[in-house]
Amino acid sequence: YIKEGKIDEAIRQFNILFEKDKNDITNRFYLADTLIFTHERFNDALKYLKDVIRIDTNFDQGFFDIGYCYYKLNDFKNAIKYYNKAIKINPLLKNVWLNIGVSNFSLKNYIQAIIAFKKELEIQNDDYLVWFNIGLSQFNLEDYNEAINSFKRALSIYPNFYFAWLNMGITYEK
Repeated sequence: YIKEGKIDEAIRQFNILFEKDKNDITNRFYLADTLIFTHERFNDALKYLKDVIRIDTNFDQGFFDIGYCYYKLNDFKNAIKYYNKAIKINPLLKNVWLNIGVSNFSLKNYIQAIIAFKKELEIQNDDYLVWFNIGLSQFNLEDYNEAINSFKRALSIYPNFYFAWLNMGITYEK
């Protein structure tokens, strides 16, 4: 049903399966990821992801995906809450600090955002998006020289990154 685009029927069939196997993590997680990344049905995905972490309280990716759903629903405080739960399980989980930073940025907590972005750099120091987001946060804190340096660092990794060039130009005008 999923391949045919009949997602509501797929959900109905999965629910029948879940009634038979109350602890089926694999199919719940598959359904949740399909709802998130193919259909952008974040509220529906949350139901299945919360079942997943109820069944396996150490499933870091489940907590991460719940955080992502909340982020996409503009509930940044809950996003951060669940990202932090993922970190407690796996402090080296890729992109979790980046997402905490972006969520803090969305809440205008720029210093907290920079702290989170710098923690992501400890995991993957060559991520141009992390450097770019540090630059945006520094810009919003009116730390223009540091913002320029961060945009330059992003461009040293990905020279064709248009938004880094654009924001660096805007920052130079300040």
